[in-house]
Amino acid sequence: MIFSRSTLLVLFATVVVIVFPQAVLAAEGFTPLTQIPGIDTIASSSGLPEFLNNIYQLCIGAAAVLAVLQIMRGGIIYMMGDSITEKKEAKDLITMSIVGLLLVLSPAIVFGIIDPRILNLNVGFDKLNPGQVGNTDPNSPFGPNGTMASGTWESNLPDAQEACQSQGGTPTVLDNGNVRCDQASAPRDQAFPHGRTSIEMNEVSACRAQNGCTVEALVRSNYNCWCSGSITLAEGQFHSAITTTGMAEHPSCAYVRVQSYPTREACQAGLPAIQDYVLTGSNNSTLRFECYSGTSAVLDARECSATGTLSL
Repeated sequence: MIFSRSTLLVLFATVVVIVFPQAVLAAEGFTPLTQIPGIDTIASSSGLPEFLNNIYQLCIGAAAVLAVLQIMRGGIIYMMGDSITEKKEAKDLITMSIVGLLLVLSPAIVFGIIDPRILNLNVGFDKLNPGQVGNTDPNSPFGPNGTMASGTWESNLPDAQEACQSQGGTPTVLDNGNVRCDQASAPRDQAFPHGRTSIEMNEVSACRAQNGCTVEALVRSNYNCWCSGSITLAEGQFHSAITTTGMAEHPSCAYVRVQSYPTREACQAGLPAIQDYVLTGSNNSTLRFECYSGTSAVLDARECSATGTLSL
């Protein structure tokens, strides 16, 4: 065991007998003649998170003292013992004391590396304000009670008028002091080009209504409309294409290159060279289609609008 049962019992009894009475007496206005180190900090904790953190710091100090005492005890046993068994027990005692101290310190070390705010035991939820009705974020796509705003939202935040004007809406101050923002809805037949288009909240429905388009929600009511497209291919020919990502000329999209052949036999004869080029793995390329005889091909929303010619 890292610490014996009696040692853990003593530690627990110390916390119960000393810490809690001190906290209660401090709450009653009692001032002791002398202060135990760390107890006054615990007694003056302003909330449960601070109280638990102060208890944990006291336990770290107690564990450090116990670990030092156990290491000293193990050293004495090692020096005074004559048998191999005693020396082995002394080594185990020293080792387990160090391991126990590291276990006590490990939460603070690990959480400090991940996010020090975890140690504050504060999950970051804002306090509820009974005066706020429904959704009060002027940049939110949702209206009161969590329903879609449909171009209109209401808020009691101080900067609601500025937020409404920045979104192209008309703010109106209501009798209750809230600001209502009326935004003109975008026409549902609005067409978005292939690729990514930055859109406003009132254009979301139009993007969703367009075939081949999807909406990507960003922070603070910003959105992207991703739409697929198409390319025209020469009639009466057979086409093979590859897609390459990470090109310096096209860093933000996948570049499509097409190679055309007059006959299917010529296309199939040239296919091994294309496959070898893709299989090298060093050019971030994939085979898009092979020996395709259609006159148009669909481009994914994240593929470049411009295409090139493949020559191998």
